[in-house]
Amino acid sequence: MTISKQIYSAGDNAEKNCPIMIRIQHHGMVKWIPTSVTCDHRHWDSLKLHITEDDPLHRIKNETIEAHYRRVAGKIQDHLDNYISHNLDIICNSLDDYPDSVLTPSCQINDSAETLLSLIDMKIQNISTLNTKRGYRSLKNYFENTYGKGPLLMEIDRMFLSGFDRQLKKDFQLHQPTRHLMLARMRAVLNFARDNGKLPQSVAFKLPKVPFRHNDRNLSESYVKKIFRLYKQNFASDPGFCKHSTFALGIFILDIAFQGLAPVDLASLKVNQIKIRTIFPSSLEKVRDNTDSVGEYISSEMEQPIDVVIIRTARQKTSQHVTVVTALNPIKPIIDHLLEGKEQNDYLIPCFLTEKAYTPEQRQDRLANYFYKLSSHLNKALKDGGIDRDEMGETRRVTFYYARHAFCNLIDGLDVPRYLIQHMIGHRTTVLETNYLRRITPWEQAQLSKAILAPLLEN
Repeated sequence: MTISKQIYSAGDNAEKNCPIMIRIQHHGMVKWIPTSVTCDHRHWDSLKLHITEDDPLHRIKNETIEAHYRRVAGKIQDHLDNYISHNLDIICNSLDDYPDSVLTPSCQINDSAETLLSLIDMKIQNISTLNTKRGYRSLKNYFENTYGKGPLLMEIDRMFLSGFDRQLKKDFQLHQPTRHLMLARMRAVLNFARDNGKLPQSVAFKLPKVPFRHNDRNLSESYVKKIFRLYKQNFASDPGFCKHSTFALGIFILDIAFQGLAPVDLASLKVNQIKIRTIFPSSLEKVRDNTDSVGEYISSEMEQPIDVVIIRTARQKTSQHVTVVTALNPIKPIIDHLLEGKEQNDYLIPCFLTEKAYTPEQRQDRLANYFYKLSSHLNKALKDGGIDRDEMGETRRVTFYYARHAFCNLIDGLDVPRYLIQHMIGHRTTVLETNYLRRITPWEQAQLSKAILAPLLEN
């Protein structure tokens, strides 16, 4: 769900005196809520989302718009927290301050001649991420091979969906995760149909949720410290990172230091994004003396200037901006090795070739193959080091996505407020946290990084 402030310039008022609206978008549906403020369309800044100084009443108008925006965002968040409903009509009806003013685009039930297969196709076309598209294409291929075009939309009923689930049980009885994913995707397709007027809201379907054991991605603080010690042992005998195991351990450590970037984000980093700086507590905002302070565990030694690596990037999964600030000294050998002999436009990690133009599919295949091999070397190093089993004695295969969980656990162990961790890892936050709660400062990030990476500098 996205909430934004926009000028509504449709209709007779397209030239001037346009109303400023709050736009709510969710699963392809849009609602507009008025703010009682109007302005000339030339006075609206579409980048900063406010009325410019050209309007003599811009200050009062902007304050009014912001007040409406805060109230709507707060009410939506309260509804999600207390009623757990993601239906846009129900959410907007909960905005009791606006009982008669929610503008709803016309939405009629579409031609009933459409089939369920065409609906899956429509869902695929509305997905932007390549991996998610692939997942729904696998659903389409399975569905088409089993049912052809399937029933007409208006003929979908519980009997058909029960038969679909029984067929999944038969075909994937030995692989529950696949059945779980197929059901989850079909459930999303039906919800998409409802939200876009393809099916009436009153039609009730129920697809079961398949319980299965997810991979435990949790890496405890003690386990991560074992990985730190193993890396130091390997590096001591292989300072040039000549062995695949040493290199894989180094990249895993680097990913933890880089605040748990996802593999695609880590592989996409270029040399020109790596900025090495020295930061001082006097030149940046110091830790605040309040209940959200992250400075309770910080020793006086940490008040000294810190050499850091600063990276500004964005998560490809969510487009959330991320600022990485990590202490340089613990990871300096890894950084020096990766930067050696490279130009500014080269990739930091040798996953992609700068001179090669990849299609999205080729890029995804290259990424998957590279990190699969790197994970194999990592797990061989863990096995050789005798730390390839979890606390229950079961063999654990670690992937590079685990670095994200490791970073979160290490930081959480320092009693850092959860919303600050969300900001650091670029995770989607609630409406209120995104817009109104303070963000973590670079100085705080550097101190946290120095604290969790300290074992790498111990003798």
